[in-house]
Amino acid sequence: MPVEESSDHLDVSGASVTAPEEGVGEESVVFHENFYGDGDLGQCNNKAYGHVSATMGAWTPKIRIDTDGRSGGCYQQFGITDPASTLRTLKVEVNFYANGDGGQCNNPGLRTIPISSDAVQWSSRYRIDTDDRSGGCYQVFKVSGRDDIGLDVEFLPDGDGGQCGLSGTKTATSTNQAKFLIDTDGRSGGCTQRFRLRHL
Repeated sequence: MPVEESSDHLDVSGASVTAPEEGVGEESVVFHENFYGDGDLGQCNNKAYGHVSATMGAWTPKIRIDTDGRSGGCYQQFGITDPASTLRTLKVEVNFYANGDGGQCNNPGLRTIPISSDAVQWSSRYRIDTDDRSGGCYQVFKVSGRDDIGLDVEFLPDGDGGQCGLSGTKTATSTNQAKFLIDTDGRSGGCTQRFRLRHL
C-alpha cells in the first residue's frame, strides 16, 4: 500500500544524541528517530514526543513500546542527516503493516527514510496501537544501493516475550531484511528498540 512521503513535523527540541564508536569515521552522519504518544504516554516512554539520535556507528538511546488497552498509541518516524554526502546512493526503507486486525497499525505501507544534507527531514509517520485485538504490526527495515552500510535494529522484550515477535538484534543490508512483529497488549512488560547505522 503506497504511503505519502511528505513529512509530519513535530517539535523535537531537546534531542538526545549518543557518541560514535571509537575509530568509526563519518561522524557527521546521524540517524534520527522520533517516537511519541497521543494518549496514555506510559505506552510510549512516558513522553509526548521524543527525538533520539546517534552518529554513525553508535546506538540510539532505547525507546520502549508498550501499547495495550490504554487510550492512544505511539507514532514513529525516522530521518538521516549526512552533511558531507558520504552516503551517496544509499536507500533505507521501513515497511509497516498489519498481521491481524489492521486497526492496530495506522498508516501502513512502505516508506523511504529521507537522507538530508542539513536539517533532518522525517519519513511519513505510522502509528502503533497494538492491544488485545488479534495479531499485531510487522516492521521491516530494508537497505539498498550500498553493500558496505548496514542498519542494526535491536528489538527485545522486557516482560512477556510473546509481545515482541521475531525479537533479537538483526542487521538490514543490501541482501537481508530486518523483520519484527510488535504485538504488545495487556501482558506484562513491553518491547525495547534501538538503532545503529554503520559500516559493514
